[in-house]
Amino acid sequence: MERLTRLLWVLTAAGSLFTALPAEARQPGESYVYLTIAEPLSGGPQRVSGRFEIALYDLNRVVALDADGDRAVSPQEFSARAAAVFSYLEPRLTFFDDGEAHPAVIKSYELPETGFAAFGLIHFDIPSLQAAPGTLSAEYRFLYDGLDPTHRALLIIEENQRAGIFGNATQHSVSFGPGAERQRFSLSGPPYSSTFARFLSAGAQRPFSPLGYELLLILAALLTPLMIVRAVEGWAPAPSLSAATAEAVGLATLLALSQTTAMSLAAAGLISAPLEATRTAVAIGVSLIALNTLTQLIGGPSSLGVWAATLVIGLAHGAGLDVMQMGAEGPMLAPALTGFGAGLWVSEAVLAAVAAPILFLLSRLSLYRPLFVQLGAAALILAAGAWWAGMRVGPLGPPEVEQVARAFGG
Repeated sequence: MERLTRLLWVLTAAGSLFTALPAEARQPGESYVYLTIAEPLSGGPQRVSGRFEIALYDLNRVVALDADGDRAVSPQEFSARAAAVFSYLEPRLTFFDDGEAHPAVIKSYELPETGFAAFGLIHFDIPSLQAAPGTLSAEYRFLYDGLDPTHRALLIIEENQRAGIFGNATQHSVSFGPGAERQRFSLSGPPYSSTFARFLSAGAQRPFSPLGYELLLILAALLTPLMIVRAVEGWAPAPSLSAATAEAVGLATLLALSQTTAMSLAAAGLISAPLEATRTAVAIGVSLIALNTLTQLIGGPSSLGVWAATLVIGLAHGAGLDVMQMGAEGPMLAPALTGFGAGLWVSEAVLAAVAAPILFLLSRLSLYRPLFVQLGAAALILAAGAWWAGMRVGPLGPPEVEQVARAFGG
């Protein structure tokens, strides 16, 4: 009964932490063209509109905006030179449908405050394009005409109902650069198979991405104590490699299943899991499993308590994985969730299967328990705390949109 009470306390502590907001970031040296494919309110065929997102620092290099020389562009300074900005940008973005040119026409702008760099959001229409075709070409030449050949520009389809894309902030369709000023892309959306394959790859790469450090911590906390068992004379190496490997792969499978379940519930709007809280829950969960290795709080390495804790950690971690932020929604949501979850399982199960024989051999050493298990558990507690603190305030601090884009091919 006492052990059950401890287990319930662990599950409650690990599962009750869900509260903070993600942050967005943009930076000089990058520009974006966002497109929206939507049906007009008055009805009729779908039309294409969009906006530039460009750092004011970069715009100031081609259109003198900083009138007072204080190295910042005020709304008043931008307003005074808005016509010149429009005149510069309009001829540098042209769309093509079956060889016919459709120039962008700027209609308005915004200067939102951001947490990293001041950006201009400059909205445009394509009035000569009367209906959205299945495919479209775009030619974009911002900063490429001899000024900055290293500039990076991405075209992102933010909204496209017929392709099941809503609120996409990261997955780009094409990348522009010197020698690649004109690019062709689809407005019909990818087929289900390619969406599944893309997210399968993203899930499989997750543990090895800049955002996958916590997964390695979770697996290390789960796997290192599996290779020892309690015997009459004390702790002894696990007697069977096959049994230990099967349990390692089983824990990795439970982790992946619980992650996928939580991702699906979050995507369906049934649970809400702000990012900072999921990170806190994961850090606490890793620390508790490592602490259990030292104290047997919820049982030995193969106990029901460890499996239950794995389930909770997987749910907490999965709730913070937002495939919609990666550009999947509507009809593409199901193959994206399935693919990403399958990719997570493949990578986590393979890591467990590879690590198990290595740890099994190491467990034959007399130093395995004091060095790898006990000292390793203490190191994992410190590492989980350092990861949690670093994601909040350090150089690993809130990565959200930009690091997610890079981690998934953006």
